[in-house]
Amino acid sequence: MLKPSLLTLIILLLISCASSAPTSYYELATVTINPISSPSSAHQVIGIGPTTLPGLLNRKAIVTRNAEHNIQLATTHQWAEPLAENIPRVIARNLSLHQPGNLFHSYPWTAFGPVNRRIVLEILQFDAQLGQLVIFEAIWSIKDESTQQILAQKRTRIERPLKSDHYTEMVGTMSEILGMFSEELSDALLKL
Repeated sequence: MLKPSLLTLIILLLISCASSAPTSYYELATVTINPISSPSSAHQVIGIGPTTLPGLLNRKAIVTRNAEHNIQLATTHQWAEPLAENIPRVIARNLSLHQPGNLFHSYPWTAFGPVNRRIVLEILQFDAQLGQLVIFEAIWSIKDESTQQILAQKRTRIERPLKSDHYTEMVGTMSEILGMFSEELSDALLKL
């Protein structure tokens, strides 16, 4: 037979589990700032990836920072899929709207055959201070697949303010940042 104090503890645990907030799931979305920046006759196949992320971001829980640079993991606000898969797919979709004559595939693209060029991404930071700002920082390069030559290479940092501490606004702003970054990549591809 259970002691009354143990029974009370079990009941309290069951009540707390039943009353916890449901988990919300998010994904980054396609956002183009200035679509169709090139003629539709290019016909190149361009691969996006592989994409590397810091271990801190390689998790389901959405990562935020507070003003003291402490890391917060949101247990009830999570990514619907790994960011390492979501980010290159969104960039590929954004780029296809900028350059409709080219085909863009996120890594791994082997099922679609060889690519002419590859955009390699190392995401250094992609998180937010809720109610403050979102920070994106990445090192990227464009590589010719036939010669293995690096055609362009750059470090990009984009910051955007947040008006609220809602995760929906944060994820929307992150999508806008990927739209801005995609436009930068599109411009770099056009200069080659």
